[in-house]
Amino acid sequence: MGNRFVRAIASVVSTAAISGVFTLATTAVPGLDASPIASASTFPVVTSISPNSGSQSGGAVVEVQGSGFTGATSVSFGTNATPFFSVVSDSILYVFSTPGTSGTVNVTVTTSVGTSATSSNDQFTYSGSTPPPAGTPTITSVSPNGGSTSGGTSVTITGTNLNNVTSVDFGSNPGTGIMAMGSTSLMVSSPAGSLGTVDITATNSSGSSTKSSADQFTYSSTGGSGGPPPQSYYGPGAPTISSCSAIGPECSLLANSVPNTTSNPNINSFPGNGGTPPYTAQGTESTMSWGPISIPAATSSAMGQDVDVPMTGIAMPCHDCYITAMQPNLTYTDGSTASIATGAWFHHVVFFDSGSGKSDPGCPAIGAGLGGERFYASGDEKSNFGLPPGYGFYVGASDSWSLLYMLMNMNPTAINVDIQLKINWVPASAKLTPVKPVWLSLNNCGSEETNLSGTGYQELTYTWTNTVPGQLLTIGGHVHDGGINIYADDDTQNHLLLCNSVSSYSPTPSMAGMTGMGSMPIGQDVITGINGCVGGYNGKPPLATLNSGDQISIHGIYDVGAADPGADTTGVMAIMLAYIVPQGAVPGGTNS
Repeated sequence: MGNRFVRAIASVVSTAAISGVFTLATTAVPGLDASPIASASTFPVVTSISPNSGSQSGGAVVEVQGSGFTGATSVSFGTNATPFFSVVSDSILYVFSTPGTSGTVNVTVTTSVGTSATSSNDQFTYSGSTPPPAGTPTITSVSPNGGSTSGGTSVTITGTNLNNVTSVDFGSNPGTGIMAMGSTSLMVSSPAGSLGTVDITATNSSGSSTKSSADQFTYSSTGGSGGPPPQSYYGPGAPTISSCSAIGPECSLLANSVPNTTSNPNINSFPGNGGTPPYTAQGTESTMSWGPISIPAATSSAMGQDVDVPMTGIAMPCHDCYITAMQPNLTYTDGSTASIATGAWFHHVVFFDSGSGKSDPGCPAIGAGLGGERFYASGDEKSNFGLPPGYGFYVGASDSWSLLYMLMNMNPTAINVDIQLKINWVPASAKLTPVKPVWLSLNNCGSEETNLSGTGYQELTYTWTNTVPGQLLTIGGHVHDGGINIYADDDTQNHLLLCNSVSSYSPTPSMAGMTGMGSMPIGQDVITGINGCVGGYNGKPPLATLNSGDQISIHGIYDVGAADPGADTTGVMAIMLAYIVPQGAVPGGTNS
C-alpha cells in the first residue's frame, strides 16, 4: 500500500483535545463508519485489487483501484458487504475483506450512481479451510495452560459461543464441573491425564472448537503454568512498532477499526501524555508528593528496581470531598522531572481508597481488592484523569489512601525520587454527581502481569460480569512497550465498542553513561502516551449505558518482538480503568 496509504489516512486523522482517565485517540476514518466523503458523480469502475486473495476468516486489508469511488456507500465481496472501508480518493479505496467460503468472488463498489460492473480485474479468491458452522465454540486462551497429571486444575477458557457448551475435553478425556460465565468464558476442572500436551475442545449443538495452539494444556508431574498462551490478531503483513511511531497512520486505521465490534458514535477521544481537556478542571489544585523513594543503582546487566512496594496511610488532599482531576509526575527531590531521559523509569503506580462502604467492584474484598478501591493508576505515559463538570470521585470523611509502585533506575548510582500527583478537588458541599471506578485487567484479583512467547500480533483478553449498572462516563487503558492498543467492548450489547486506547511511540533518548538497559538499544521505540475516551460533557451523551450482568471484555493487542525483545514478552500488562455513574446516583451522593 505504501506511502499513498499513509498520506491518505494521515489526512483524515484527528485527535480531540479532551482529557480524562488514562489517555487514547480515536481516529475518524471516512468509510469505517459508513460515512461517504463526498457526492458521487460518475459510475464506479474497479480496475485492480491488491492483494487478490486472502483467508476465509476475512480481515485482509485490500487496496482497490479504479475510478468513480467518490461518495462510495458500500463495498462488497460477492454478496457480503463490509462495514470497514476508507475512500482515499476518487480512484483509490481501502477495505477489510469479509469472511467467505473457498472460491473466487467479485469485489464491487456502490455509489449513488450505481454499482461497478464485474470483471476479471475485481476478483478476490478465498483460500484455506472452510470456517466452522455459525455458533460453534472457539477457544482463544486457557489459563492456566498446565496442571498436574492427577487432574483437578480449575481452568478458565476464553473464546466465543461458550455459554451453551455441553462438554469440554482434554484430549480424549472429558473435563468436569463446567460453569459458563457468559458467551466468552467458562470454567472447567481438568481430568486426570498423562504427561504431555493435549488440545482442549469445547462442544455444543453446532459443533466442536477447532484445535489450535491457543487451546493447548500441558500435563506435568508437578502442575504449573506458563500463563495464557497468545493468539493471532492482525496476522502477517500487519504494521510493526517502527511504523507506528506517534500513532502512525497505518496503526491508527487498524487499531481504530477494531474488527468484530459494533461502532459507537458516542466515543470522544482525548490524547495521552498531558492532553488538554475541553473543560476547566473543577476546584482547588493541590500538589501531593510522596517520598523520597530511593531506587537502587543499575548493574551492568539489569536496572535497579523497586518492585511493587506499598505505601499506606499516605497524605491526602482532602476528606469529605470530590476528586475531579489528577495529573501524575515523577520528580527528583529538587522538584525537577525524573524521566527515561535522565535514567528514571516510572513503571507504574496504583492508588487505593479504603473507607466505610468502599469496595473494589472488579475484585471485592479479595486479592488486589484487599487494598481498597482502585481509583487511579499511571505508568511512564503519565496519563491524566479529568471528569467533566458536575462529576467527581467521592472521598469519605474517614477514608484513607495507599499506593503501590514500581520504579526503575538506569543510572550507575542510586537516585531519590518523589511520586507526585496534582489533584483537583471540591468539598462535599459542592454536591457533585459521584462516579464509581471499575478496574479491569488480565488477572483482576491477582498479579497484573503475564508472559508472552513467540513473535507477531497477539491478543490478551479478560471478561467481567458488570455489577455497576449505569452510564459509562470515561475509560482508558494501559499496555507495555510492544502494545499496539487495548480496547473494551460490551459483548452483551452486540460487542458495542466502549473505548479503544492506542499507544503512541517515540524513540528512547540518548542514554550515554546509563547501564542495565539489557537488550534495549538506543533509539528503541517506547510508549510515550496512550489515549482514552470520555462522554457526558457539553451536552454530549455518555459513552454507553451498561446494564447489570453485561459481559464487558478488554482486549490487549501486542506486536511481540517489535519492541525490546525482553520487555515486550515478560511481565506485560493489559489494563483498563472505567468510571461509571451508577444507576440512581444523585448530586451530593457518595455511591461508595
